[in-house]
Amino acid sequence: MKEVHGKKFLVDSVASAIFWTLVYIPVFAYTSKSLELALVGLGSAALIEILFGGAYGRFLDWFRTAFDIKNTQSETPSSM
Repeated sequence: MKEVHGKKFLVDSVASAIFWTLVYIPVFAYTSKSLELALVGLGSAALIEILFGGAYGRFLDWFRTAFDIKNTQSETPSSM
């Protein structure tokens, strides 16, 4: 069971970092005055998401359980 939680924590962290980094790219591209500043911002954001993405995933699991919310996805990606 502990191995599953560790793997889920890692997957949640990586997924969060990828998602939010892709969201931040156009924001930094539009608002930054220099490429250097944009890269520092993206690097910082990716690091924060890696550090907190798994914790956020656990919070979502707890929150969904507290409100008795089941997985809303009807099909798994492998069955599509």
